[in-house]
Amino acid sequence: MYNKTLWNLSLGMLAFLVFVVPANAMQILFQGGVNGAIGPLTEGDFARFQGAISKVREKNPETLLVSTGGILGPSPVSLKDGGRGILGLLNDLKLDVAMPGPHDFFDGAQNLLDRVAEANFPFVLTNTNPLSASVSASFPLERLKPYAFFEKNGKKVMVFGVICPSVAKDWPHWDPRITLITPLEAVAKYEAKAREADLVILLSNMSFRDNVLLLKKLKWVHVVITNPMTPDEAFFGESLDFGLRDGRRICWTIPGDPLPGLLTLTKKDESWETRRESCLKISEITPEPEIASHVIGLEEAAKRELEKSLESLTESEINDPNTALGNALRVKLNAEISLLPPGLCRSQKIPSTPTEWDIRSSFPYPDRAALMEVDGVTLSSIWMRRNEPLLGEWGFALIGLKETAGQLTVNGRQLHANEKYKVGTTEFIARGGFGLLQADPRAIKTQYVSDLLVSYFSEPSKKRLAEIRKIEKKPATKYEFSLSGSYSQLTFSDGAQAYQYTDPQAIYRGSDIPGLVGNPNITRNFNMHFQDVVEGASSEWMGRIDSNYCEFKGYKLNDSLVGKLRYQKLSLRQTWQPFADIDLEGTNLQPDVPDKRQPFFAKSVLGLSRNFSKDFKLFAGIAEMIRFSVDGKPSNSGLNIGYEYKSNPKNRVEVTSILSFFSSFENSRVSTYDGFISLKFPIFKRLMAIVKQSAFGWKDSNVAGMGCKMETFTGLGYDFSWRRF
Repeated sequence: MYNKTLWNLSLGMLAFLVFVVPANAMQILFQGGVNGAIGPLTEGDFARFQGAISKVREKNPETLLVSTGGILGPSPVSLKDGGRGILGLLNDLKLDVAMPGPHDFFDGAQNLLDRVAEANFPFVLTNTNPLSASVSASFPLERLKPYAFFEKNGKKVMVFGVICPSVAKDWPHWDPRITLITPLEAVAKYEAKAREADLVILLSNMSFRDNVLLLKKLKWVHVVITNPMTPDEAFFGESLDFGLRDGRRICWTIPGDPLPGLLTLTKKDESWETRRESCLKISEITPEPEIASHVIGLEEAAKRELEKSLESLTESEINDPNTALGNALRVKLNAEISLLPPGLCRSQKIPSTPTEWDIRSSFPYPDRAALMEVDGVTLSSIWMRRNEPLLGEWGFALIGLKETAGQLTVNGRQLHANEKYKVGTTEFIARGGFGLLQADPRAIKTQYVSDLLVSYFSEPSKKRLAEIRKIEKKPATKYEFSLSGSYSQLTFSDGAQAYQYTDPQAIYRGSDIPGLVGNPNITRNFNMHFQDVVEGASSEWMGRIDSNYCEFKGYKLNDSLVGKLRYQKLSLRQTWQPFADIDLEGTNLQPDVPDKRQPFFAKSVLGLSRNFSKDFKLFAGIAEMIRFSVDGKPSNSGLNIGYEYKSNPKNRVEVTSILSFFSSFENSRVSTYDGFISLKFPIFKRLMAIVKQSAFGWKDSNVAGMGCKMETFTGLGYDFSWRRF
């Protein structure tokens, strides 16, 4: 009996110590990041939130209740009424002060200012530039106070609110009439007023680093309460608390948590000791029935307007809803890849036959869709970071980009570092959100993501599947166009003398030019190159035309037109794949000497090629060569082998080398080789410095020796390349 009484007394004293706050202490309840999720339909729990507040205030009625924002919206409920219903709930909570977070601008600044007018508590935003907007009846910016100053529990309290200025650039629906100055500059100018307060609180939406620096510089700020604002600061589970050596503290809210954080501050001398309480347990909090009824009424009213049933989901869409949302963006934007942070999606519970409410709830943010061009290097970097938690416990999803056979592929095709791919994403990402992509507001479309999702899931499942397959099988077309010119040096071997025919035939270009063989010749060169590659999932077509104008001592020495058409099977594995080539080579102008023929021949090749790396390929096949510039159009069958190499490390120096060798099987034996190595050095944007060494050799069984032409090209080029999907 005695032991039982002592035990009960001990428990009572413990409860007293936990819940009874000394006269020289204060308690702060804080929360943010609810984003309009107020009840079971929006994955919130405002009734339990109110229950937690009531429990704490029952023990300490003077507890201060603050919000760091991101609480009005967006959600299907707040989007329906601009946040009026949620603001009414916040009034019921008897908030002391709040700051608007970036998400509270979900329907524009004007809507936020209207909600502020309805609040029974002040909204503070300290770092707005007062000169950034004209305060008028139509845009009453003065409703956002620079600070709040009031008494609580016999103490004078001053509260500031700041937002990271970068949101003015990357946040959707930010009103350009509101510009933000640096938080330090904004808060520091109220130091004199703050010295009159017993307790100074800073509410913020900033990074951890910025919060720490601000707290170190403003010695008179006692506590910072903040929402996480950068990917590596999205804390999970319990909020992180950070304390300086002087006892001041930074506390983070827990995004989406139905319970507020609780902080106790005890005054000692001129400073405050802070302690984060952990007495609130969700199992111990009773939801407030009246609030629960109000919340359900708000949600049901919004849901009734969006109860139209859409088409049934497939089994794969049910099992992987994030991929289903990503495919919806790909199809509707005609994008190869979609980039979605799943933490922004509430898609884990989409029913098998969804309604419009279900789909809009899966992505409640009022972001417009965006179609961006992203290079392969950036996509590779994002792929390596795909499991980094950006929001909640999620990383981000790249639909259409996979790792196959040790290589990254885009819809089955190898990812190329220097090519740009169409990526469908959200307005927030396109404006630089999370730092994933370089901001490009021009990529933002007029359609809203939620509207595209509803449109996509309104289509029958067979049509959705067909559209996905169409995207995955749709070929990409790559174009290259370049112009280059310089003075070049031509050198012909002594063996070339034997091929300078005096009759109307010609074996190599320029064979009708007197005195060609001997000392090196300086020529003027101008080249045009065009290439078109149509790349499918398992094969590609390539067409190329090179036209060259070359003048030497008044002769059109080396005018030429070279064309190639190639069909190539593709494989991600290093295996031999079939290909077929047709090469044409001739002249694009009339002969320099009347009645002379310019060389013109065609070569067709059927063979196999193999990629030994992403840069290096070998090929070999059986070839047929036809010489149209020789009487009778003789042809030769033979073996054709060679290699192709192209590398552009870090966009610095592009190295290209191609060499092919042909040798015929017949008695009228013909052998040729043709190749070059080229270096391109970027000067400015598309302007390049070019050094190119090329060689062409010819051996006919009827003539002794081999003719060889060497050309050294040093000059400038201007390159255009683009990709269309």
